[in-house]
Amino acid sequence: MRDTYKQIAEFGLLALAFFLAVPPLSSTPEPYDLMPGLAFAGLAFTGSLVFALYRKAETWPFAAAKLLLFLMFGWGLHLRMTIH
Repeated sequence: MRDTYKQIAEFGLLALAFFLAVPPLSSTPEPYDLMPGLAFAGLAFTGSLVFALYRKAETWPFAAAKLLLFLMFGWGLHLRMTIH
C-alpha cells in the first residue's frame, strides 16, 4: 500500500474517531451512554495510530500518549454533555 493511501486511510479513521467521540444531545433528561460511541471512537483512533506507526510517522510512546489523551477528551466531552 502506498504512503498516500495510508495517509488517506489514517485521516479518514481520525475524522471518524472525532465524529464518534462527540456524543449526541439527548432530547430527554436521560443522557446517552458513554461506552458504545467512545469505544468505536477509540477503535477508529487506534486504527489511525496504527497506520501512522506503520508509515513510521509516529513512535510507540507518543502513540500511546495520544490514545490516552483522546480517550480523556472523549470522556470529558461526555461529562460536559451530561451536565444539566
